[in-house]
Amino acid sequence: MGDKSLKRKRRRNYSSGSGSSESDSDVEAAASKADLSEYIVRVDDEGNVTRVKRGEKLTFDGALSTTRKEEDEVQKSYKVLGEETFVDLKKLSVTSKWVAAGATFPADLTDENLVELDEVSGLHPLLREAVRKNVSRWDLAISAPTGSGKTLCYVIPIVNALTCWVPSCGVYALIVAPVQSLVVQIEREFERFNCFGIPTATLSGSSDPAVERRQLGNAVVVFSTPGRLIDHLLDPDSKFDLTSLRYLVIDEADRMQQNARLEWLDTVEKAAKTGKVWNSLDSVYKARYLQKILVSATLSRDVEKLHVWCLRYPKLFRATKFSACEVEKGTESEINADIGAVIVPSSLKHKLIVTVSTMKPLAVYSEISNNPDWQKILIFVNSRLASQRLTKVLQLLGAGSFQVEELSANLFGRRRLKVLRRFAKGNTRVLISSDVLSRGIDVQNIDVVFNYDKPQNERLFVHRVGRTARCGKEGAAVSVVLPDEKLAFDKMYQSLSGAKDSESMVFNKPKEGPLLDKYRAALETLKKSVEVKEKKYAECLAARAFLRMADLKYHLEERANAEFMSPNGKLPFLRLKGTGNNEAIFSEFLCIVDMASKKGVRLTAGFVDAELADMKAHIAMIEEMLKTAEIYIVWADEKTYSRTTCERYGSVFSWPLNYILPILKRREMLAYLKALGWDKKPEEFVIDSADRCFKSLSAKLGQNKYFMGEFPTQLDALAFGHLYTILTTEIPNMGLVNSLRKFSNLIEFCRRVEHEYFSCQ
Repeated sequence: MGDKSLKRKRRRNYSSGSGSSESDSDVEAAASKADLSEYIVRVDDEGNVTRVKRGEKLTFDGALSTTRKEEDEVQKSYKVLGEETFVDLKKLSVTSKWVAAGATFPADLTDENLVELDEVSGLHPLLREAVRKNVSRWDLAISAPTGSGKTLCYVIPIVNALTCWVPSCGVYALIVAPVQSLVVQIEREFERFNCFGIPTATLSGSSDPAVERRQLGNAVVVFSTPGRLIDHLLDPDSKFDLTSLRYLVIDEADRMQQNARLEWLDTVEKAAKTGKVWNSLDSVYKARYLQKILVSATLSRDVEKLHVWCLRYPKLFRATKFSACEVEKGTESEINADIGAVIVPSSLKHKLIVTVSTMKPLAVYSEISNNPDWQKILIFVNSRLASQRLTKVLQLLGAGSFQVEELSANLFGRRRLKVLRRFAKGNTRVLISSDVLSRGIDVQNIDVVFNYDKPQNERLFVHRVGRTARCGKEGAAVSVVLPDEKLAFDKMYQSLSGAKDSESMVFNKPKEGPLLDKYRAALETLKKSVEVKEKKYAECLAARAFLRMADLKYHLEERANAEFMSPNGKLPFLRLKGTGNNEAIFSEFLCIVDMASKKGVRLTAGFVDAELADMKAHIAMIEEMLKTAEIYIVWADEKTYSRTTCERYGSVFSWPLNYILPILKRREMLAYLKALGWDKKPEEFVIDSADRCFKSLSAKLGQNKYFMGEFPTQLDALAFGHLYTILTTEIPNMGLVNSLRKFSNLIEFCRRVEHEYFSCQ
């Protein structure tokens, strides 16, 4: 029986004969005329059917044969009592009623579907549906294409509700967004319509916590990232009161829904006193209604995923590729057939470039060079390393003809916002970004978006290309894929609703000439310039910094994953090579400093005893506290060891050495931690110890260029090695890097040393 039969259910039939129901006597009389159960049926090669009574010899003499057609007619006249037949089951729909009954509107923006107002040029179709209708009793789920005016769907109602606000009303609206830049953008959009002078507070990490705490004192509308929100809610000194909260807006809800309930949503609902359990009748009378508004371009219709938000009488607003008249006149089945699809703006033109990985940067540069009218170019990559390298290559290929900048997790605080501001003003032509910028960021008049790396799914593709072709304007997108990625990309692109046919081309290696020579030179320069970024071992990086500060012409060979530990059992294994056969092996940074001192090279010449003692005290603090904290995270934290450390310290060897050597090294490091009494310390103790070290270093550095004044010392080299390694090493445990990012002068110090001693000449 085939697969189709598995989707059927059995139905037992208790009727007989071909007509309507008959009496039992009639059934028995009919059965007595031709009881098929008395015969054995056999079909010969010519299709003749032979019936032989049970017990008789089966022959093919033709005496008892009949045609197959006659036999079928006889069998159709009778049904055996208890016969089992199969009936196809109908497909069950599990879509919730409120999702299926959502209000629809056209995704495209045209002159015909804009509504004129006095102060606004026109309402988008989404705004016409969501704002002009009375939806105050509903929780809202809004799914609409990028650039369709989703932000105004909650900004306008909130401003309208606060026309008569009073200073003592408390926090009335809370808007949560996943990234800092989006929080700042939403706050600026709100201020455009804030004609009543409503006090606001922005909690995004770009300002000092003390400044944000003061803003919360009289704030009525708060914009925040989830992490910063929890920091202030759990801060005992904070005046963050949510007992008057009326609106909770979650922008880019699909990105946060996986962990929202666990990380911050429960805490917010508890602080707002909107729980579902009441201890007394008086609590029921005092219970308030918190309206939630979910917003995203790719909001899932999966009821199980939306359930995490606990929506109250929810109402869905969703986009469709149909025009306004088609939405009004189209059948429900036609509209619903399009609802599940992810929608891209119809004004978007797409081009696909297929090339090998070694030619991808050159393909992007060639496309930019061939389109001088592109003034704002946004390029998306999948990793921080790809962002760094592509930025460097395009800068070298462009040779100053256009400005190229990077926006990724490598930038912190206000520096990220400054880069974004330069791009928005047009000072930067090419901006290379990770997917942190793909969510909700509205930069006006972006001409083209590049997918340098293939997006992981169609939803991420929509968020990326949604940075252009906004509000009905024309836009272009270019995707660069490898030959073996083309089939999967085409399938993903065809699944999008509203997408136009894509132009496709193959980029081959150009002929020998100036362009190819220029590209090779750029790659060679890149190889030299990223040397420091590829070295993730603090002691080695500190030694390199010291040698360059002291202007010593030595080459440092790093052997962190050598077969044996360094001579005194510490990591990493450093081999210092000079001119000729001059070579030495060192186990740690300070040994190299002692070697240089014996050769008469000192960075502390002219220091008095008090200054030397102060410097040595800070060096000892780094060695005893910060270095031990790093060892704990790298070797004792199980997740970091299994995902990162084990591979780093064994990857150059074949099995089983790549597995055994990290285990042996880990045993040594755990013994070292045990000797210090750190083996059973909780992670909170370790992070707190590192935090105290960061505070001391930050206080020592102050606003100076270096820790001891205007000139670098071994303290600067050692601090740079450890701080830079913490900032740039990607590991699962982010405790150290999150603690370090609170001290902006230390981050600026690392950036300054990197630029002065490790930038490509």
